[in-house]
Amino acid sequence: HVGLNVASDAFMTSAYTGTVGGMVIIVADDPYAHSSQNEQDSRRYAMFARIPCMEPSSIQEARDMSVFAFSLSERTGLPVMIRSVTRISHGKSEVEMDNFPAPPAEGSFKKNPGKLVMVPANARNALKELNSKQAALREESEMMPFDFGEEGNDTGIIVSGISYQYVKEVKESGKLSHALLKISSLPLAGNKISEFMGRRKTVLVLEEGDPVIEEKVYIEAQKAGLKVRIRGKMDGFMPCEGEYSIETVENAIDRLEGREPAAAQAPEDLPARAPALCPGCSHLGSFYILKKVFGQDALFPGDIGCYTLGIQLGTIDTCLCMGAGINMGSGISRFEKGRTVVSVIGDSTFFHSGITGLINASYNKADLVIAILDNRTTAMTGHQPHPGTGKTASGEMTPGIDMEKLALACGASTVVTIDPYNIKESVAKLQK
Repeated sequence: HVGLNVASDAFMTSAYTGTVGGMVIIVADDPYAHSSQNEQDSRRYAMFARIPCMEPSSIQEARDMSVFAFSLSERTGLPVMIRSVTRISHGKSEVEMDNFPAPPAEGSFKKNPGKLVMVPANARNALKELNSKQAALREESEMMPFDFGEEGNDTGIIVSGISYQYVKEVKESGKLSHALLKISSLPLAGNKISEFMGRRKTVLVLEEGDPVIEEKVYIEAQKAGLKVRIRGKMDGFMPCEGEYSIETVENAIDRLEGREPAAAQAPEDLPARAPALCPGCSHLGSFYILKKVFGQDALFPGDIGCYTLGIQLGTIDTCLCMGAGINMGSGISRFEKGRTVVSVIGDSTFFHSGITGLINASYNKADLVIAILDNRTTAMTGHQPHPGTGKTASGEMTPGIDMEKLALACGASTVVTIDPYNIKESVAKLQK
């Protein structure tokens, strides 16, 4: 999801230009912030851009929705988002396969400045066209093949995404007799929701992230003049942070029916295990050297990546977003005149979004040290190559970008390369 933030400028305008072939954007949100700087609900971005968003509840559905999403994108001429969450993206499952549609013939770029050049006059027309598609998108949601309902008593549950699996397990255990409506896409199917609520006294909305569906449920209830009690995040009935679980759903249903929730099972008393840098990681030596040379009083603005774990060693003082380490260091150095500022960034992050920060720091005469921790890979997210490795993502050899020459070209006054495994020599080199 933080990657969508980086791509948001192109993302938003791509809804204006529309698409020629199918375009599917898969975003993995991180409820509970297992490995992210925030808990963000990317469905908000889809609504902001006015494009369809689909939310799988299982790995099988993620596969099937991906195929369907390409078809939907081609029909509507819009990008389509698939919003996954941690438990889907980190899961494994067998899936049933069928034949994919035949791939289209090779395409070619057709000039269409009125549609593809987003100067203000064209953008104003594009917005009108985008808005005119919204009614058709709502009709698509009404016919979504991944939605279904199950009959029950006069209490209903509207559920989306992975939360459906938790409801399903509770239902299979015989503890649930409520009616159920599974929703899988935005914009919401208003008629489907209104019809479901029209036969209920109370409706519970279960979704991970923001109360996106719940807000729309309130609106549909008001539009239809329904006197139904809606429970969820907005009235404090469900937690607004973190992930759901089977226990969360059971607890909610007990409270919904006026029962005392079952006492939570205490976890086994296992020893705590904090995240740690890998044994032998070069960053351990780098952090030791930086601390020894620049001292405990130095300030260390950091960046995102596994090296953020330098916080445990007292060598990371900030972590905001990708590329922020150098920029924050540049700003801090302006008012911390008597202290050394050492910005820490990884090699892959430097190539991704640190170069502009270095240019900005050089251009504005920032007095700081920038430490690029080069472990020759993208360690945190799967060991992908990057432009400095001399290899493409598909394994082909390609020119490797020389970081020393690049840093000098970007205005760095001095570039020093050290070997973090050679502590004594590196300390002497940096001190000099």
